[in-house]
Amino acid sequence: ATAAERAHQAERRTADALAAEERAAELLGLTGTTARPPVPRPRPDTDSPADTAAPDGTLTAEELDRFADELRGLLDDAVTSAERQLFELRTAAADDARILGALGDGGLLPPGPDVLATVEFLGEHGIPALPGWRYLAQAVDPTDHARVLAARPELVDGVVITDPGSHARAREALGDAALLPRSAVAVGTAAALLAPAPAADADTGDVFLVPP
Repeated sequence: ATAAERAHQAERRTADALAAEERAAELLGLTGTTARPPVPRPRPDTDSPADTAAPDGTLTAEELDRFADELRGLLDDAVTSAERQLFELRTAAADDARILGALGDGGLLPPGPDVLATVEFLGEHGIPALPGWRYLAQAVDPTDHARVLAARPELVDGVVITDPGSHARAREALGDAALLPRSAVAVGTAAALLAPAPAADADTGDVFLVPP
């Protein structure tokens, strides 16, 4: 056999192997295993080789060649969908791991992403801060938890600045940061967290909001 014939035979074997993949026929809707409607099939020429699906539900090499463009598009879509699903699964797994780690560290649920981003931003600027729930668990007498939670629920669910001298700097830094949280994040000092509930119209300035 000449080199051209050997090359042709090799290509034919490759085509036969690809056509034998059940996934190809499934994507094209040529088997009963998928709900995808079948791809319209052109009428064969009278002098072309037989091009019916193989008896086992796979494709022939001729069908593979005929539907190559459609199959390429379907495979691209399938890969994109699988990659998107994999990303979502990895994101969910990371969230689960974060929650599991927090539960293993004193039984505390982890802070929300907006609170966490605020705490990390303040830390990068040398301003010590903790999520409100963590500060409540670590620094407040358990007998006072209910009172503090009733008086300052927004701060318990927000960010507590542990250095009162950094309050003004924190407010300025966060005002310039444009963090754009999904919901407002309350930021205040530990003293504000422990103080009695302020009057409805009182504004001591100890607590401020990072707006969405």
